[in-house]
Parts: sequence; structure tokens; C-alpha cells
Amino acid sequence: MSSFTTGETMTLPLYLAGAFQRQISPQIQVLSTVVLLVSAALLVLATPSRQGRS
Repeated sequence: MSSFTTGETMTLPLYLAGAFQRQISPQIQVLSTVVLLVSAALLVLATPSRQGRS
């Protein structure tokens, strides 16, 4: 779907799909790690704390 609607712009999903077809570069590995860590941090911050409740 992205390849039909993107035009001449290279979107992140298209870039990642192209990188996985060839070879995974270090930039993709770093980007994946950053996205994973940010997602995990947001999940931890969004989870309510139960220390104050009984």
C-alpha cells in the first residue's frame, strides 16, 4: 500500500522493506533498537504505579 501512495518520497516503511530485501545495515539495527527502547519506556511510564494502593 505504501508503495502506491508515497509518490517520490521515501517513507520509513519502504526504506526498511528495501533494507531487509538486501542486507540489514547498522543504521537499521540502531533505529530498531531506539524504537524498541522508546516503546518500552512509554509502556513503563504509562503503566500506573501500585505502590500507593493497598
